[in-house]
Amino acid sequence: MKKGIEISGAIFANEGNIDHDEFLDKFIEFIEANGWGFGGVVSK
Repeated sequence: MKKGIEISGAIFANEGNIDHDEFLDKFIEFIEANGWGFGGVVSK
């Protein structure tokens, strides 16, 4: 049985200079490294 966790919020970078595409690359890498999946919307 799969377990789902719903996330609603914002992520703030300390550097202040991470762009949307760089964040998505890191986020997807994290999800895939753990064998997980993500379904939802990511907006700017």
